[in-house]
Amino acid sequence: MIDRILKSAFLHPVIFAIYPILFLFGSNMNVLSFVDILRPLILVIGGTAILFLLLRLVLGDSHRSAGLVSVFLIFFFSYGHIRMLLPDFRWYIGSFVLYPNTVLIPVWGVSLLIAAFLVFRARTKQAGLSYFLNITASILISVSLMTILPSLFSRKYESDRSEAVDINEKISRKPDIYYFILDGYCGNDILDTQFGFDNTAFTDSLESKGFDVLSASRSNYCQTILSLFSSLNYSYLDSATLENKQNSSDRKELIEGIRNSRIRSFLANYGYRMIVYSSGYYGTEISNADVLITLPGRLNEFEEILLNTTPVPVIIRKMKSVEQHRRRILFNLDHLSRGNEYKSPKFVFAHLICPHPPFVFESDGSATQSGGVQVLAHGKNGIWPATEDDQQSYVKQVQFLNNRMLAIIDSLRLNSQTEPVIIIQGDHGSLFPRDKAADSLFYKEKFSILNALYLPEGNMDSIPENLTPVNTFRVILNRYFRTEYEILPNRSFFSEWSTPYLLEDVTDRVNKPDR
Repeated sequence: MIDRILKSAFLHPVIFAIYPILFLFGSNMNVLSFVDILRPLILVIGGTAILFLLLRLVLGDSHRSAGLVSVFLIFFFSYGHIRMLLPDFRWYIGSFVLYPNTVLIPVWGVSLLIAAFLVFRARTKQAGLSYFLNITASILISVSLMTILPSLFSRKYESDRSEAVDINEKISRKPDIYYFILDGYCGNDILDTQFGFDNTAFTDSLESKGFDVLSASRSNYCQTILSLFSSLNYSYLDSATLENKQNSSDRKELIEGIRNSRIRSFLANYGYRMIVYSSGYYGTEISNADVLITLPGRLNEFEEILLNTTPVPVIIRKMKSVEQHRRRILFNLDHLSRGNEYKSPKFVFAHLICPHPPFVFESDGSATQSGGVQVLAHGKNGIWPATEDDQQSYVKQVQFLNNRMLAIIDSLRLNSQTEPVIIIQGDHGSLFPRDKAADSLFYKEKFSILNALYLPEGNMDSIPENLTPVNTFRVILNRYFRTEYEILPNRSFFSEWSTPYLLEDVTDRVNKPDR
């Protein structure tokens, strides 16, 4: 029976189709769920079957057709990995410039044709070739499954962070709440000292519109998932989680806590619906929201990574992940001001991966000539793989966001029947590479954030300038829902990307006055 399976013509194309997906999933299991790979699995297996049947119809030979399909799949999904091994270079031949992809595409194409020709010419050895490819493919898939299956079956996650809420029947005013996260948007102090940019015109404009801009605010964590888990659940990571996961990089439980957060549960008790704008980032893709607003024809982040292992983004430029990223940001910004189209009361959450790389916007919103850092790249220890040349590109994206956010605020307030609550926060500061030992601003840059609150009919003077995001919803719930949440100490915790739970309290360092 096993021998018959190993001699099957169609087995190895199927395995070579799903292996790249499982390999990529196994490498990112700490942040992905199996649902993320279902669509690419269906599409790739379906495409493989169609290609095999077409070749079988033309050639009349199952083994030869299967061999050609497998060769194509091996080359197709290996392109991006080969490209990553090549150094970045530019060769000038007169007025013509050769880039790595310019060289690799023809070499890759010729190699594919040669391999396909050799498979096609092996007239008397097709069955033996299928046997060899089946064994090779089976070994590869077995290794991946041995990594994936134990982790899948051993995972236990908290699916609901709801709490018992005593509904206060006296609450008649339930304002819409808008929570805007501008990824990597640092505070004015760092924009001035590290980037040479004066951002006070923007923050003064916010204050003139009634916002309280907390000039001494810091993020509680320097990683998006940790930061938003904390703010949406208005609590720090609990000691049991930290103790059990000190050397783990598995963020799945935190992601689940973002999707089914404490604030979402609380507001749902008062009849709020959660409206979410798709971020394209697995950590904040709240797919179970009451309303999920997405860019038409979008790819999820896993699909973008998978696509970048192929030559498709090079051949068809419009499918590049940075271009889709740019279109997603513009789509969300264009639609944010229309959030009042949805029935109140509502909790609107929008995580915009900007001014975080890639650097795709000029200050006026036009497209940059180069995408700079890739959106999916975290770099070593989560630090952006950027250079000093990228710093001005970062500033341009800050300027672009400033103009768009001011227009969105005006639209929301103008078209809302009841004055809304609006929160504009950075999830962490900028993450440009700095010398940890020598740079006195290393920690401050990573935790300094924009934190602006619009709380209508509230006493803004009672909010301390150093309020951190963990306390944001404690303040709001106390003010509008008459709860009595304690305001937690404002602390900041640093951790490396590879060990997110191994935390170092750096509160004193990030709050230390500049010399």
